[in-house]
Amino acid sequence: MKTKPLRVGRITIGGKRPVFILGPCVIESEKFVWRM
Repeated sequence: MKTKPLRVGRITIGGKRPVFILGPCVIESEKFVWRM
């Protein structure tokens, strides 16, 4: 799958780095997110 980065203002989303879209009820800690 080919991905293209998306720029939102000064921020670039996607590309080579993973993007997580999660609600606050799912995120327990930064460690938990990276473990997924």
